[in-house]
Formats: sequence, structure tokens, C-alpha cells
Amino acid sequence: MAVTEGRRHRLYTKFEEVIGAEEASTVMELLPPVGWADVATKDQVRADIDNLRISMENSMLSMETRLKTEIGDMRAGIADVKVGFSKDLRTIFITSFTAHTAMTALIVSLAKAF
Repeated sequence: MAVTEGRRHRLYTKFEEVIGAEEASTVMELLPPVGWADVATKDQVRADIDNLRISMENSMLSMETRLKTEIGDMRAGIADVKVGFSKDLRTIFITSFTAHTAMTALIVSLAKAF
């Protein structure tokens, strides 16, 4: 059963009847205030800080893993782009070289014809 201010007051009144007002006040001053159980102890604070540290370390490790995965995916994508670019560049070069050779041959054959 939770201790309330009303219950504390009734206790004080009973003490006052039995032992007197001054003594009742002294006894009540020695009792912890209502809600004292909610006050954090050093051990509770340390445990909370340790739990927070562990949680943050786990979050950082998770982010690091995701970041490494993302960087790996980006590198793989860049490699694919490089391969595609090399193939496209080779195709453009061969097509351009063939077209220039054909144009040169056409010009030479026309020049011989006239």
C-alpha cells in the first residue's frame, strides 16, 4: 500500500496524541518523504548509463555495418558503370574508325574515277 500525504498526516496526528506535538514532529522529520522510493541511487544511475552506452555501441555497430554494405554496393555499381563505359567507348571507337575508313575509301575511289 502506497504512503500518501493523508496517511502521513493521520500518523502524525496519532503520534501527537500519544507522545506529544514536538516528539511527533521529530519522528515525522526522521521519516523519508513521500515518493522517496522514486529517487534514483548511484547504482541505478550507473546501470542506466551502462545500458545507454551499450545501446549506443550497438547502434553505432549497426550503422557501421550498414555503411560498409552501402559503400560495397556503390563500389560494385561504379565497377559496372566502368565496364559498361569501356564497352560503349570501344563500340564508338570501332564504329567511328570503320566509318572514317569507309569514307576515306569512298573519297579515294571517287578521286580515281575522275
